Amino acid sequence: MKGSPSRSPLRSPLYPRLAQGTRVVLALAFVWELIVFDPVGALAIALFIALSFAYLLREEGLPNLFDLLVALSALLNAFGFVFDLYRVVPLYDEVAHGVTVFSLSLASFYLFYAEEIPPARTLAMATAVFTLGVTAGSLWEISEWTTGYVFSANVVFGLGDAMTDLIANSVGALAAAFAAAAIRRGGGRLS
Repeated sequence: MKGSPSRSPLRSPLYPRLAQGTRVVLALAFVWELIVFDPVGALAIALFIALSFAYLLREEGLPNLFDLLVALSALLNAFGFVFDLYRVVPLYDEVAHGVTVFSLSLASFYLFYAEEIPPARTLAMATAVFTLGVTAGSLWEISEWTTGYVFSANVVFGLGDAMTDLIANSVGALAAAFAAAAIRRGGGRLS
């Protein structure tokens, strides 16, 4: 339509509703983990519920698509606990790690870098997004090992599992860095 503003695919009235629905399912998954007395699963889902509200860290909030991506990655992880998909579905753990680190790294780009970094510094910004993602993924893996040690839970299934998780985290962070660079080169504004 001539003269009407173009709608950004990053902002849709559907995204907030989907993200809220995702949070309701996360809350139900949390309650389920409490009912079946799985404290590790309940703790992990509580963390993912908190992360799904990360967009509130910035005054104007995340663009709706990023809000939805973070909520969906939290749901992906919650389903891994509730339905034991980490153990049952091949590569589920790696996909969950990669998607979650991608979502959180891309969200961090918007939260911390989107408007402060001049376009000429795109490579530095992408490197920072990648580094933040790899660091978050490494801390996640350390927390998995610590949880397994403290609660005697089978969260990490050997060195191979830990290494593939770290590789998946790095791939997710790298994809987020490329996406952030592309967004930045495209003008930097996400809304």
